[in-house]
Amino acid sequence: MNVSPGRIQLLSAKVSSLVGERRLLMEQLTELTISAVDKGVDLELHTKARKLLELFVKSTEYSIKNYIEPTITEALEFVFSQYLKFHVIFFNRRNQIEVDFVVIRNPDTEKLYQQYILNPDVNEEKIQQISKESRDINYMYGGAINQTISMVLRLVIVELLKIKGPVCLDEPTSMVAEDYNTKLGHLLLSLSKKFNRQYILITHSRSLAAYASKIYQVEHTAGYSQATLLEGDGHAN
Repeated sequence: MNVSPGRIQLLSAKVSSLVGERRLLMEQLTELTISAVDKGVDLELHTKARKLLELFVKSTEYSIKNYIEPTITEALEFVFSQYLKFHVIFFNRRNQIEVDFVVIRNPDTEKLYQQYILNPDVNEEKIQQISKESRDINYMYGGAINQTISMVLRLVIVELLKIKGPVCLDEPTSMVAEDYNTKLGHLLLSLSKKFNRQYILITHSRSLAAYASKIYQVEHTAGYSQATLLEGDGHAN
């Protein structure tokens, strides 16, 4: 069979083109392989980091369960004079650790919580019910429970981190009814003695201020603030 020179040139160009495409595909395959390996390494490192974080959370959870939860539970039950259990919950969502808390006001709901702790994946609907009840409880008290939790949690964390010096609390009970401030004052006094820590309060509540060892009345006149030392009642040292 006779093949014209033009035909040979055309086939030669086609072969050269296919060789070039093959070389390009091989280069792309190499890049994808390297990328896949890198991603595999990244995924492995991410998994290890997540596991490390989970271990840290677990170790932190021990402190929370044995120190923070009992302390805040005791504070809530003392101030509000009813069954109130405080619990911190850890969620693993989208490979991230999230933290929330709930307040439980009856033993039956506490049983649901204990069932959830035993098997979180199976009993996820239980924690949703518990969280709703917790929000309802805080709504009943106009935010007073959350503010009490926030105050006590701050004081406990200061102790866990071993931070030195006094702690300043600016209007720590602004959302708490005056009826509860006497008990909060007693609570702060007991925590001050327990931790051997000085608390400096800025407050408009006379019931709360009554538990201070020193009371300063601050008045703003003509652009200046003047502090006058009043007598304390000797509750604190």
